Amino acid sequence: MTSNTILWRRLDTPDHDSCIFFPFKTGWCIEGTAVFRHEHLPVVLSYRVECDAAWDTRRGSVRGRLGATPVEFTFSLANHLWRLNDRAVPGLEGCRDLDLGFTPATNLLPIRRLALKNGQSGDAPGAWFDVFEGTLTELPQRYVKHSDLAYGYEAPTVKYAAELDVAPTGLVRKYPGFWEEDA
Repeated sequence: MTSNTILWRRLDTPDHDSCIFFPFKTGWCIEGTAVFRHEHLPVVLSYRVECDAAWDTRRGSVRGRLGATPVEFTFSLANHLWRLNDRAVPGLEGCRDLDLGFTPATNLLPIRRLALKNGQSGDAPGAWFDVFEGTLTELPQRYVKHSDLAYGYEAPTVKYAAELDVAPTGLVRKYPGFWEEDA
């Protein structure tokens, strides 16, 4: 049975993330909550990303706490212009996906949007959100579909490359070195 929900556990720290995606209006929605520790502070972040039918990001939000400090961020993409908390962020014109750096949930966006066939590859630069800095920057990414359940993934600017184990739904089950499904 295929599920649109997943629970991940972080491999290098005692963190967890729970995510669901579902049809929403004329597209898709991803919702989840990540609970983790960062520099000795407990962090709780709830996230939401809304996409159109082609899996292009339209808007999103992150709300929660970094230690005792409340945080709230909103994102939108219209006419190739990203906005973070209603302020324009230049330099992200080629980015179609929101990449929330604290969760593997948003890898679903380019996996579903690219809809690669086995052996095909595609570039998917993402608007990468760093919750600790409150910034949105470009993250070059490349996906290569090796099989129905395996993608090569590379993010050269952060020097990361790995083989992602992916569920039939497109949710990442194993993100080597960082996350895996908590079955």
